[in-house]
Amino acid sequence: MLVRLLTIRKVYIGGIVCDPTQEWVVQVARNVTDCEDGFLPEGSRLSHDRDPVFGKKFKETLAATGVRTVKLPPKSPNLNAFCERFNRTIKEECLDHFVICSQAHLELLVREFCAYYHEERPHQSLGNRPILEPARKGTGVIRVKDRLGGYLKHYYRKTACQVSWPFRQGNPLLSATSGQRHHAQAPYLQAITTNSCRCPTFF
Repeated sequence: MLVRLLTIRKVYIGGIVCDPTQEWVVQVARNVTDCEDGFLPEGSRLSHDRDPVFGKKFKETLAATGVRTVKLPPKSPNLNAFCERFNRTIKEECLDHFVICSQAHLELLVREFCAYYHEERPHQSLGNRPILEPARKGTGVIRVKDRLGGYLKHYYRKTACQVSWPFRQGNPLLSATSGQRHHAQAPYLQAITTNSCRCPTFF
C-alpha cells in the first residue's frame, strides 16, 4: 500500500502483501495516523481508488483522526496520477530488472529504491535535485554511491565538509536538517493498491 504526500512528493510504503484485506488496510490507516510514528496530520485529505478494501472501517479510522477520504470515480487513474506515476517508475527503474525470489527480496528492493528515490534520484520538477537531501555542491573528485549491487547509482562531487545522511534506516519522511516531520502544511495525499505477485501491493 502506497501513500504519497503531494505537497512534498514523499512516498510512504505502508506494507506489501499479495492479497490485502480490509483488516490489513485498517491497520495501515492506524499506523499512518499514529500520534507518535504516523505522518498524516489532522485536516489532511486522502484520495483513494475504488478497491473494495477501502471500506467503511478504513474511512472511520481516518475520520477519527481528522483525515478526510475522497473516493475517486470509476476508471479514472488520471485522478490518482501521482501514485500511478510512482508505480510505473519503481517498476521500470527497479523491479522489472530483477528476478524476485521472495517477499523479503521484494521488500529489500522497494526499501532501497525508496531511499534512492527520496535522497539521491534527481527530479526534473525540483531542478534535478533530490526530494530530501540538498544537492551536493563541491569541486572535489567525483564520487559514486551505489545501491542494489550497483544497479542504482548516484554521482556527486566531494565537498570540503561532507555531512553524512543520518536517517537512511529511519523514517523516510524525516527532514534532512532537523529530523523533524514536515507538519507545516496539511498535505493532500493519494493512496492506491495494485495487484502484486501479479505485482506487490504498494501503499
